[in-house]
Amino acid sequence: MRVPPRLRLEPRPSRLLCRAIAAGALATATLAVCLPLPWAVRLVLTLSVALVALRAARRTVGRGLPAIVHLGLDRRLSVTMPDGRTHAGTLSGATYVGFRLVAIHWRPDRSSALAPVRARTLLIVADMLPADDFRQLRVLLRYGRAGPATSGDAAGRPASHAPPS
Repeated sequence: MRVPPRLRLEPRPSRLLCRAIAAGALATATLAVCLPLPWAVRLVLTLSVALVALRAARRTVGRGLPAIVHLGLDRRLSVTMPDGRTHAGTLSGATYVGFRLVAIHWRPDRSSALAPVRARTLLIVADMLPADDFRQLRVLLRYGRAGPATSGDAAGRPASHAPPS
């Protein structure tokens, strides 16, 4: 049997995700301002919320967004950053696949520069990819298998949502 080619994705910044981060930061900052605390503490809380929101926006819709993601049916992936660095790794079982949102949870290989980092998460919203690429990603993540030795978990459940054969 021939192995299908790896899926190549080029995510672009998401307006939807940027709006969600801004709305969450605004709601949290409003809550911090309304707390019955001294004004200096409220100011520090509000600035902290703003810094966390900027960092999250940078990682999800800014320079932290990967330029290219290659994903194979064997649940291996490689992430190429905008500066040209490529990191390879393996998908984790904690990867979430939803209708409009995919959270790819992966572990870098030991030889990668990201090796000290235990795991990474790549958040992909539907408006970051063309519709067909997003559909192919969802299908690959739901039904891709690591191989016969690791095709299920410790409880004996299959790696995909398909009924066991």
